[in-house]
Amino acid sequence: MNRLFKKTLSLMLVIVMTVSLGVSAAAADQTGAAQAEGPLGIVSAMSVELNALVEATKISKTEEIAGNTFYEGVLNGVDVVLVKAGIGKVLAASCAETLIDTYHVGGIVFTGIAGGVGDDVNVMDMVIATELVQHDYGTETNSGFEWNGKAGSNQETGMIPVDESLSKIAYDSACTVLGAEKVHQGVIATGDQFISSESYVKELQTKFDALACEMEGASVARVCDQFGMPCAILRCMSDKADGIAHDTYAFNYTEASNTSASVVQEMMKTLSTTLPFTDVKNTDWCFSEVARVYADGIMGGTSNTTFSPAGTLTRGQVVAMLYRMAGSPAVTANTTGFSDVDNGAYYADAVKWASGKEIVGGYADGTFAPNRAITREQLAAILYRYAKANGADISVGEDTNLLSYKDFQSVGQYAVPALQWAVGSGLISGRDDGTLDPKGTASRAEAAQILKNFCEKISILRGYVFVHLREFSNQPAKNHTKPEMR
Repeated sequence: MNRLFKKTLSLMLVIVMTVSLGVSAAAADQTGAAQAEGPLGIVSAMSVELNALVEATKISKTEEIAGNTFYEGVLNGVDVVLVKAGIGKVLAASCAETLIDTYHVGGIVFTGIAGGVGDDVNVMDMVIATELVQHDYGTETNSGFEWNGKAGSNQETGMIPVDESLSKIAYDSACTVLGAEKVHQGVIATGDQFISSESYVKELQTKFDALACEMEGASVARVCDQFGMPCAILRCMSDKADGIAHDTYAFNYTEASNTSASVVQEMMKTLSTTLPFTDVKNTDWCFSEVARVYADGIMGGTSNTTFSPAGTLTRGQVVAMLYRMAGSPAVTANTTGFSDVDNGAYYADAVKWASGKEIVGGYADGTFAPNRAITREQLAAILYRYAKANGADISVGEDTNLLSYKDFQSVGQYAVPALQWAVGSGLISGRDDGTLDPKGTASRAEAAQILKNFCEKISILRGYVFVHLREFSNQPAKNHTKPEMR
């Protein structure tokens, strides 16, 4: 049995924030789902949705319960129990309860296909549920159907929650498989109906702000919520739930099913990944980001066993990271040119390289201040210059309106173009209170997230191949044992 997964899901799961530098490190201390141990339950409605996962799993045992076949085994290093529930809410809920009562799972993932409802959700896109709703729960009256929310965990809104930590892993995995532009997060609407109606799609949008519709997810989420069980619902769009949905579905359902299964396999790779850091867990909001930059050799630890995710980022650390991203090119300068940067410092070559490329500069007194905490606007400016020096398109974000942030007046004039670019390209977002916080410092976890986003969104890397999380082994990367690799 995979002890790592048992251990991580037994932790008080972390509330996840998915914005880039807008993530609050304090949010990582919030509680998600109940404490639980056991394998991961994976449920689909149809065989076509589960087949690829069954084939990829090392099956150790099969068992028939109430007409359903349950497959126990190991998928990409994680103990799992797989089951095809059948179509509809009743069968899905029944299987979810069996997984909890009989197999004592530590979490449940529902995977499969759905109809796209959101205007920006296209066929073969993924939707990761943030909440679910039973759209067919209500009363049929003389004047028509009247929906109510009493079937939901929140009886005012009718919404049913999912575990944010497990869903964050699902989102990151989907972005790895498909690219972030094809992955969406939002409400999934569930009902015992195959929707093939443009008018009803508009109704789902209006009532619930739904992005997708299907026939099982909300019932699984409701059962999990009642039992305090972590759950994630992920769907690949086989159709647009419109007037031609039946035809589109028939053409795409196999490919869409396999795509959703691929995302689940990617999730298992994340859940089975180990890092040498005792202060970064699989369920932390920043786990995927830290794992990526660690595997890529961009960031190491503050010691052999710590990453210090809440620690502040210094100017010396930032230039060292960018230098590694550039492939650590040879430098010819004999000195750094700054009175406070010794040639023997771990960041010395990085400072020589970055200052020579005009990516960074010093202060009027001739110092570089390598140990000074970097601000968010300084980080944006450095990344902006790095992108420019490497021929990236920096016109993105030129029309970004920083006036929408409460503290726009505190942005340094030198940093305005850089912040417009960073915000416009999705590298930096505001804080929860509506501020941009340009003078605030960036934590190491936030830096890991923005650097991961930077590498994925900005195609400027010449001669340096990044290792994707799916290729990340459980072995430490080279040269990652030195504490100075920050």
